[in-house]
Amino acid sequence: MFRVPAAAPGIAASCVNVINTDPATLQPVPDPNTCLNLRGNLGRNTLIGPGLVNLDFSVFKNNHIKRISDSFNVQFRAEFFNIINHTNFSPPLDKRNVFDSTGHPVGDAA
Repeated sequence: MFRVPAAAPGIAASCVNVINTDPATLQPVPDPNTCLNLRGNLGRNTLIGPGLVNLDFSVFKNNHIKRISDSFNVQFRAEFFNIINHTNFSPPLDKRNVFDSTGHPVGDAA
């Protein structure tokens, strides 16, 4: 499960804080201990999206016709694109956002 990165004291002024709702007044209150615009320290290639599968196939035959010329060539060709008809979906995250403005994980990222 992903968590919102904590705000370091040196960069707390430039952080975008999580907006929580105060249960007593039902007013939005920023949480100063969070920083939504930090990416955190998750390792490279930790989030893996769906694979890309695309298979193209072609068959061709070269026919040299000496009657017309020594270098005359006729080629018969058949090409098939995306032969296995596999759907390629987009990655699970939109613009690398893992959390919404309230600090909850985005549905596709959890």
